[in-house]
Amino acid sequence: MKKYVVGVLIECTDDEIKARQKQEADWVAGADTRLAEQHRLTRNNLLTKTDWTQLDDVPQTTKDKYKSWRQELRDLPQHSDFPNVTIPSEPE
Repeated sequence: MKKYVVGVLIECTDDEIKARQKQEADWVAGADTRLAEQHRLTRNNLLTKTDWTQLDDVPQTTKDKYKSWRQELRDLPQHSDFPNVTIPSEPE
């Protein structure tokens, strides 16, 4: 049996085609896991980037502005739709 792979015609057995289809299905099935990991990395970077907002010498208005947003970031993995969520925008 012949099959096109990336624009090239190659000979594949039925077993090779089934194995490739399984690999593709496994990749699709892992999409949520990859998205969750990406969201966690983004969240962690945003929290690290804004740690300064909670220091003692920062004005209370700045602390308050960032406090609830930072809590939203920490709570993302517990969201019922995680990982299909939108990362909240940083306060201005």
